[in-house]
Amino acid sequence: MTDLEKLISSVTDDLWSVQKQLMEAFPPGTAEKITLDAGLLSDFKAAVDHSRQLIWSLIEDMSRESGLRPDEVLLSFRVRRTLEMVHQIRPYLLNPSLLPTREMLLLGNEIRETATELERTDRQL
Repeated sequence: MTDLEKLISSVTDDLWSVQKQLMEAFPPGTAEKITLDAGLLSDFKAAVDHSRQLIWSLIEDMSRESGLRPDEVLLSFRVRRTLEMVHQIRPYLLNPSLLPTREMLLLGNEIRETATELERTDRQL
């Protein structure tokens, strides 16, 4: 693993850790006021946004080399990101003290409908 790959791996772990700590400090459904420095959060968001743009450019370049169409690469990343998001929010969605919102119910319906459609078309891995 190159030094850059090690750094990327370390920063990735750190970002997951920051997300976890933020979720624990300010869980959904609590009325606690966020007491973090707004300038710090703004700078953090800008760094993440700029990194995302650079990473997408690198991914597009890699997709050209792989022979996949850009929409196939984008779909693959969207599916992966969706899985990550569902994994991250599952504990909160299943929290019995949280009243389900319209969005939660819509999410559940979309997941069920998509799974049913995939089964019906007999798509296999």
